[in-house]
Amino acid sequence: MYETLAALYDYYMDEVPYEKWLENMILYFNRYGRNVRSVLDLGCGTGTMSILLKNRGYDVTGLDISEEMLSEAAVKADEKGLHIDFICQDMVELRVLKPFDAIISLCDCMNYITEAEELGRVFENCRRALKPGGLLIFDMNSPYKLREVLGCESFCETSAVSAYTCENYFDEESCTNEYYVNFFIKEKDGRYSRHEEIHIERAYEISEVEGLLKGAGFSIAGIYDSDTLEQPEKTSERIYFVAVR
Repeated sequence: MYETLAALYDYYMDEVPYEKWLENMILYFNRYGRNVRSVLDLGCGTGTMSILLKNRGYDVTGLDISEEMLSEAAVKADEKGLHIDFICQDMVELRVLKPFDAIISLCDCMNYITEAEELGRVFENCRRALKPGGLLIFDMNSPYKLREVLGCESFCETSAVSAYTCENYFDEESCTNEYYVNFFIKEKDGRYSRHEEIHIERAYEISEVEGLLKGAGFSIAGIYDSDTLEQPEKTSERIYFVAVR
């Protein structure tokens, strides 16, 4: 995953409200945290949120499983004159050298953990990587979004230099949505090369995530609709979980 998408990721994610998400994270830092200064950005991708946090004065470390995405992140940070440590690691095997005041994980990274047992391990790893009283804040695509909004639908987009098609299939038995993505990228000779990626996200019920967090030793500080910051509704598409070590 993301071998091809890494170079195009920021272009196709230009409508993601990163600035709004940043303000939401700072809101929860101030509401539930204890003088949050050090932050681990788990599943940092191309580093957009890491850079925004760094610009606001936080000591940030970015972690992602994709070398290609981290390469993009490192270039972006360097161009802005920012020093951010980027680590290539699988969050299921998360090991860090120092504890953090907060861990964040945005843009549905946790949905990519498709086995509940492994998601529980991620939470356990996060607990060990946090200082006492530290915060774990992450979002998830809701079952409603994966099943009703994305599932069994197709999407496409074209630009001057690339195009993509995305076909979705939601499997009720495994509660997973499979994204079959085809990219067509314009090469220097004017021809287009085709690249295929398959992404899989699992739909987790709120109660299931709560149980895994509590089993890992977290207390639940709040669960919110990411748009309204109110209690999630049946049709909420992205949900924030805020947990305290």
